[in-house]
Amino acid sequence: MLKENEIYFKDCLEGMKELPDGSVDLLLTDPPYNVSNTTKIVRNGGKFGKAKTIDMDFGDWDMRTEMNGLTKANFPLELPLNCIDLLSYVGDVVLDPFSGSGTTLISSEMRKRKWVGIELSEKYCKIAMNRIKVVSEQNVLTDYGVV
Repeated sequence: MLKENEIYFKDCLEGMKELPDGSVDLLLTDPPYNVSNTTKIVRNGGKFGKAKTIDMDFGDWDMRTEMNGLTKANFPLELPLNCIDLLSYVGDVVLDPFSGSGTTLISSEMRKRKWVGIELSEKYCKIAMNRIKVVSEQNVLTDYGVV
């Protein structure tokens, strides 16, 4: 079972199966670029006791990214901050199954949300945890900018 406020080094499809039903309030992620894939995840017993199928279509990605040396696919902090502000409440759980360098997780921390990160790269798990540690220790609650 995956715990809140942790990043897990594993495949997201396997990791999401370990989440308790009804434990995530917002799934906010940035799928890997240059990926075309459609996947179905079936979970039994969701919030209302019904089986739930989640269709994940990653489509074809061709976007400009913010290059600040963290990953090839970094994006501005304001993007997840805005989504989290609009789509969740303080104390909600945000899941990012493609955590990368942790920008969505940092945004969750800054907005006082709980979070769960899943990342296939051990290198980026470490980068994300270090970035989150800085935010937590310094209690950085700034409005936008790269941490």
